[in-house]
Amino acid sequence: MLLISFLGLGEAKRDLDGKPTGEYSYQPTTYRFNQDSQTDINNTCYVVRAITQGYIIEEKSTGLHKVNDVLLLATEQAEKAHLHKISAEFKTHQLPQPRVVRVPFGTNAEQQWEQFNTILENIPVGSDKKVVFDITHGFRSQ
Repeated sequence: MLLISFLGLGEAKRDLDGKPTGEYSYQPTTYRFNQDSQTDINNTCYVVRAITQGYIIEEKSTGLHKVNDVLLLATEQAEKAHLHKISAEFKTHQLPQPRVVRVPFGTNAEQQWEQFNTILENIPVGSDKKVVFDITHGFRSQ
């Protein structure tokens, strides 16, 4: 199953005077699926890791499906800020390394259409294909 997720910047870090430092972060949290504490994914800043590690779909006809392919859509800035941390978490938990596709920031209609077309180009074709979309950190324009 393919997970298509967006990587945002997170919260801007600030110095003691309240000025942005140019660095960004997400706060660690625990993710839970189906209100079952046994599915808890603890101490991660990245929902993409939690979904990849813990999200399972069960279908009567085809059985259990877990994420085995991850596509991250990210601006250059978001990729530089977070990809090394995400990759490290995925490696630690023996998860498939995410593929990154760069998208523009989406400041105008042309860039928004480019984002949309990038998504379309990466959706697998076939009735047997499973795709999960994570829009947690997607652009507000989407």
